[in-house]
Amino acid sequence: MTDRQDDDWYLLARARKDPQALADLFYRHRDTVFRFAMARCGDEDLANDITQELFLRLASYRRPVFRRARFSTWLYRVTANIATDQWRRRAPAITEPYAEAEAASGDEARADLDRVIATMGDIP
Repeated sequence: MTDRQDDDWYLLARARKDPQALADLFYRHRDTVFRFAMARCGDEDLANDITQELFLRLASYRRPVFRRARFSTWLYRVTANIATDQWRRRAPAITEPYAEAEAASGDEARADLDRVIATMGDIP
């Protein structure tokens, strides 16, 4: 690993107790994290939320740091997971109006079918 990668892992280990370490990580990676989040979700506000959530999680990160991957690779994976979580939380809100519309159109279709059946009874 490069010295910068080692430095990033070191900053992550310190970030919980040292606000300056978290700030260093933030200023070093915020733009790339935001661009990655933006590419995943296509919404600027949501990409900002994802970026904010990532750095809030890093501030309280308590797991042991295993350096099996490059820091940036690990950071992108965490960002992708947060984006997926955000999408799942918002998905019911997005699909709910469609479910209501579908139910309403189903009721209308049933009423139309009932009218057709009633009219067919009048045919000799």
